[in-house]
Amino acid sequence: MIFYICFENQMSKKDLDIILKYWKYDHEKGTYLYKTSELTNSSNLIKSSDVRKLVKINSSIALNNKQSICPECKTRFKSKNRSGVKELPTSPELCNSCKKELENEYISAKMDYLEDKLKLIHPVDNFYDDSLSYIELISLYLLIKPGSSRRPIFYKKDKLGLTLSSEVDGGIINSLSKRKLIFDFSEKKYKQLTLNDYPFRENSFPLFSHDGNFISGFDHADQDLVKQLLILFRTSLPKQGLHIPLPQNYKNFSSYKKDVDSKIKNYKINLEDIKQIESLVLKQRLGIAFNIVNSVSNYFKLKIEPSLKLEAVLISLVKKYTIEEVNSIIFTNASSSKHYIEFINSDFNKYAKKFLFTKNLERTLDFFEGKDLQMFKIELPNFLKGSKLENFFNTYIAKKSSNDEGAWQSLSVNEIVALWIKSF
Repeated sequence: MIFYICFENQMSKKDLDIILKYWKYDHEKGTYLYKTSELTNSSNLIKSSDVRKLVKINSSIALNNKQSICPECKTRFKSKNRSGVKELPTSPELCNSCKKELENEYISAKMDYLEDKLKLIHPVDNFYDDSLSYIELISLYLLIKPGSSRRPIFYKKDKLGLTLSSEVDGGIINSLSKRKLIFDFSEKKYKQLTLNDYPFRENSFPLFSHDGNFISGFDHADQDLVKQLLILFRTSLPKQGLHIPLPQNYKNFSSYKKDVDSKIKNYKINLEDIKQIESLVLKQRLGIAFNIVNSVSNYFKLKIEPSLKLEAVLISLVKKYTIEEVNSIIFTNASSSKHYIEFINSDFNKYAKKFLFTKNLERTLDFFEGKDLQMFKIELPNFLKGSKLENFFNTYIAKKSSNDEGAWQSLSVNEIVALWIKSF
């Protein structure tokens, strides 16, 4: 280890001799020649701590290499005691002063960045957009229906219940988000605010812990600035989910809801709207049908391979039959497929086993085609009922309660669309 001694002050010859002995190093053995206790015996210093204090006040030591220099301010790293020598960097590294300056700059930039992002949540000045489609108007109405005060409405993503189809919900939410009528604060957006690739660190690290209460990585930063950032996050950062702000030209959500309701009632439907209604209802029903398939697959421990053929058969089913009838047909076919594989033909081809259910379902649909038969119905579980869209249809289109004949669950997709068009 090659180093040199830096002297900070003028001193007596005796003190200089003590300091030189303190730093004297045996390069062959890799040890210091004098113990601190030995230096007290050769001087008028009483304790080892007196020796270390003398050394610290009057000298420091630095490595004699180009790497032990801060690349930013060009200050050479020094140590005031022996134990600190081992901690001197042997490769380019920022000094504590530069680290503090850099971390403070980053925190300030992060606060500005956060405040800019939070401006996105600010409500639109006025709600006057007449270009909203019929489905978008209905969706907006259903989302703001619970609100009455000025406080923004909040939904957790998994509690939205707009159509019971995450794919359909996602499309509607995206279209309303682009118009800034709702604000989708997703996990991705949250991570963009709380994660950062920090310079001079091998890996990126979270600005906050997962519970959002602890700032990490700022060992040298000004702690008052760190506290300011923490307070800003705690008080201003929205929860992950959907936020629906009140446009500034409304006193409360009741008046906002009334205006949207009026637009729905006075809306002039066109061919494109009819296509959207049909697509929306079909996708919602198809999602329920696939959930039923997954449920019976688990119930009977039956391997059902997803395929385009299965999707086509399910589309045909939900278009022509009520969802409770679809539930019955799927359950019956899953039962018969399981019986055939296990009891009638246990050596049935493994590849064919995966598609037996789809083949049986297709044959059943062909059998019922053109026949006026009374279908058996199996009631749906509660988690597949009661979407906001379903409640809207029952209240405003069918004008029935959810348990009445002619309500959402007792109609096929074709019947729902026909009834919807007739209502205009």
